[in-house]
Amino acid sequence: MTSRQTAIGNWSVFTVLGLVTLSGAAGLTHELLWTRRLVDLLGAGPLATSRVFACFFLGLSLGAALVSRIVDRVKNPWRVAAIAEGMVALFTLPIFFLSRWGDVVWPWLGPENLVGWQGSSIKLVLCFVTVVPPATAMGTVLPLILAVMPLARVAKISTRLYGANTLGGALALPLCSCLLVPALGSSGSLAVAMTGNLMCALVCFVISLRPLGSLDTNSSRTKKSPQKNQPTHDPQISLMALLFWAFWSGAGVIGLEILAIHSLGLVAVSSLPSHSALLAPILLLLALAAVCCPLIIRLIPRPENLLRWSLIAGGLVVMATPFLFQQATDGLRFLGTAPTLFHYFVNAAGLVFRSMALAFFLAGLVFPTLLYLVGNRSREKSASTISLLFAANGVGAVVGGDVTQFVLLPTVGLSASYMVWGILYAWSGCLWAVKKPFRTEHRGAGYALAIGLVIYSAITWWFRPDDFNARYGFKPLEVRAGWEGVVAAAQHEKFGRGILMNNQYLLGSTAALGDEQRQGSLPLLLHQDPQEVCFIGLATGITAGSALLDPRVKRVTSVEIAPTVVELAEKHFPAENNGLLAHPKSRIVVEDGRAYMLACQGAFDLVVADLYMPWNLGEGRLYSREHFLAIRSALKKGGLFCQWLPMHQLEPPQFEVILRTMQEAFPNVHLWRGNLKPENAILGLIAFKDGRLDWDIAFENCAAARKFDKVKDPALRHPEGLALLYLGSMTDIREEVRINTLENNWLEIDAGSHRITGNLRDKYLRDTRWLAFVEKLFVDNRSQKDSLPDDFQHWPELAREIERGRIAQQSGQNVRDTLKNVAEQLSPAMKQDLGADWQLWPAN
Repeated sequence: MTSRQTAIGNWSVFTVLGLVTLSGAAGLTHELLWTRRLVDLLGAGPLATSRVFACFFLGLSLGAALVSRIVDRVKNPWRVAAIAEGMVALFTLPIFFLSRWGDVVWPWLGPENLVGWQGSSIKLVLCFVTVVPPATAMGTVLPLILAVMPLARVAKISTRLYGANTLGGALALPLCSCLLVPALGSSGSLAVAMTGNLMCALVCFVISLRPLGSLDTNSSRTKKSPQKNQPTHDPQISLMALLFWAFWSGAGVIGLEILAIHSLGLVAVSSLPSHSALLAPILLLLALAAVCCPLIIRLIPRPENLLRWSLIAGGLVVMATPFLFQQATDGLRFLGTAPTLFHYFVNAAGLVFRSMALAFFLAGLVFPTLLYLVGNRSREKSASTISLLFAANGVGAVVGGDVTQFVLLPTVGLSASYMVWGILYAWSGCLWAVKKPFRTEHRGAGYALAIGLVIYSAITWWFRPDDFNARYGFKPLEVRAGWEGVVAAAQHEKFGRGILMNNQYLLGSTAALGDEQRQGSLPLLLHQDPQEVCFIGLATGITAGSALLDPRVKRVTSVEIAPTVVELAEKHFPAENNGLLAHPKSRIVVEDGRAYMLACQGAFDLVVADLYMPWNLGEGRLYSREHFLAIRSALKKGGLFCQWLPMHQLEPPQFEVILRTMQEAFPNVHLWRGNLKPENAILGLIAFKDGRLDWDIAFENCAAARKFDKVKDPALRHPEGLALLYLGSMTDIREEVRINTLENNWLEIDAGSHRITGNLRDKYLRDTRWLAFVEKLFVDNRSQKDSLPDDFQHWPELAREIERGRIAQQSGQNVRDTLKNVAEQLSPAMKQDLGADWQLWPAN
């Protein structure tokens, strides 16, 4: 035993456990925040997340590999660990400024290069130089600490320290997403994580100054002889075999983790608190497996048997996971809301434990068992071998994550991907053994097991459940799985044909044809000469396709981040979107909307932003000040920007924040209804870069729409219809209303936490709450009613009467008189317009 392997003085093992727990908590906090900050630079969606994820584990692997080369030459590993923790904090500093990098890089690159190989390469390089250095420093810490553990106890202590490190990550997720980020924002939370690194560095440095001595466990048990059932043999397992199984463990666990996240996305809201509530129990199960590993080994004759049977049993359970998940969710029923975030976390954890606990526990036993086996190997080589195991495990995580995300999911789907991993797990355990899979006397049992695995695999594959949930009345036309999630073109009796994302979000439908066309046509009517038009968000393509009806438009650019959505829109909605995806005037760009706006300086006359769900991971940034300023820079002189809002999914304070934030880039914002349906209200925020709303231009465009007779919406063919939808201009708002930025990410956090707690109908601006909101606009000084021409002043009041009548009709009241009054007030020109299609009327 060398001096460096006893150099922790009089400090107890519990102090070391606390140290690695804090280090693990800081590490996972960093990963969460690095991902969030790099989304601001690289773009939203799982593709950007996968880049960060891969670079993070690659860095951990490089750090562990570095330790394996130097650990035998390091005299004081504690001091090196202190330096490594300090370097994590130091190398994290550039991440504070990531949101500003895009303001320089993407305009320099330009739109053509952004969507080409140059953009992909630069994104990968940026991710690598940002994440790999601090992750590499992070990856050296645990192997260095294990190098100074007493050699006689490496087998037990290594598994416990690994479990404590994982437990720290599990605790950090809810703490960061529910407390730190809402209170301090991304930058403040990053500073807290760096403080954790510096605290770990200080503890390591203090330990390195202590006199050399033995590890004090505060217990006399360390002086006792090994217990009866404790293994003391030295299994001769080749280094290559150990590294392979470490690689395999990393690949399998991360692959299953990605599948679990996609599965949980089918039944839970895609928000930061929800994501943490579902991922934390998985990490907790992995930590529990590491802690229990030595206890289980004491009950079996040979530790390597645990490795074999945990692979076989884990594979069988993984193949059964889709069935267990279906049962736990009652057929993919939505998880629903809870009174508080704590209750939601409990519900989410319960779902994970009911459906995936055994699978992750068994899969989580593999790597700790390898650590235990190495602890019983040759004493002189255990430290470097453990470091190599961590390196191989990290490389496996990178490979397993990418293969699952970009190969298995798009190729075979979600449920079948579980089957593939389960089959690989079970067969690897069946075929592997330290010397021989089965001794001669057990060969018959081995053949029986192999036959049983074949039968079990075939049955589970054949009867695997669908990824699509038909509970809510949707009939699938085509179901696709990819890194975006489960995306389906589906038919519904009420909603018509639409694109359904993860069984819960409808990305447009044929039943809302009029509303979706209006979102594209209305802003076009307000611009004098919209030749270059851009739509952020494609969905079914109906909104962007409406621009093809305007003869003034020369190019329609549609930006969509999900390629599967593009494919389904092209295949299932060509009639409704006017053949947008094959039209010579059309260009489809698969890219993040914010990055593309930064790259397109002065490129567009009109930019129309879709109805983003504010709680979705990465979508709140599309309501940020930085994004609105990027859109302003993408507009030409006289350009117009229209941001559509789903008011039925927003609370009043959230709307005020969006409006206040948009006014940072566009001071004078006009409000327009997207329909006359208070139960499903849509609001447009429309502003000019350097011009103003000109009603004469709008009325001329209405006349042109009737002349060319392509726009059929009666509300858009006549000036009275435009006045009906107009809600006034907003020139000022309370100064105390906060601004949503990439730094604080306030909207996404607030909307995400509120989405999963309480009664949604009592929060959002729908029905009577929408009517009260509109009434306030008309009595408040902020609403400039006099901006309407005198002859059209009464039309907004008529719109409110229509909405009141619609609410009364839905409650079962007789609204015959209201309908008669509305019909009488419509202008003769509107009622006698033979080219209008009244099925597209905003109240239908």
